[in-house]
Amino acid sequence: MRLEFRPGNLLLAEEPKGNYVVHLEGVTVLETHSRNRAVAKFNSIRREMENHFPPQKQTPEEQAENFRKLVNDGLVGPYSKRTRKKSTAKGTRTFGGQGMAGGESDPHHFDFDLDRGIRAQVVEKLEASPLLPLTKGTGPHASGIYALYFEGQPQPVYIGKASRGTTKSKRTLRARLTEHVSKISAAEYREAGSADPL
Repeated sequence: MRLEFRPGNLLLAEEPKGNYVVHLEGVTVLETHSRNRAVAKFNSIRREMENHFPPQKQTPEEQAENFRKLVNDGLVGPYSKRTRKKSTAKGTRTFGGQGMAGGESDPHHFDFDLDRGIRAQVVEKLEASPLLPLTKGTGPHASGIYALYFEGQPQPVYIGKASRGTTKSKRTLRARLTEHVSKISAAEYREAGSADPL
């Protein structure tokens, strides 16, 4: 998990040992095991900072590029960094034969980047899909990918998936989005009732 508010140099990151840490200008503001507490603290600081750093309009090209980076980093990025075993079969990774002798590069060699193909399709579909309000009952009873946005912000703050057929929970997009609605409502309720200073 990683949330950023770049204009104010605010960062929430999950550390490998399972702690959630909120940093403000490089200084640790909060370190906790509670994800909800860390997100609430991050959002509280971010809301205060938004008054000092009003959102700047991005060009459509900047929005598209930032969205692509976000999807590449957050959705399939970790999977593309896996070390893949090289094939031990001879000639299966080249067009037209065994390759060239003496270690020369083969002009017919082709490695298909499946992750890049998937990312391109995911970005294209997400950019083309309509923006819906996040309310209970939103989304289809199917598996898929979704992006959550702060109101008025051009970039998603979270990208997730619902894998009905491949997970134990059997959750659909509608179920996952409803869970987000409940969590956000609960966090807003808790945050409204506490006066947690910086």
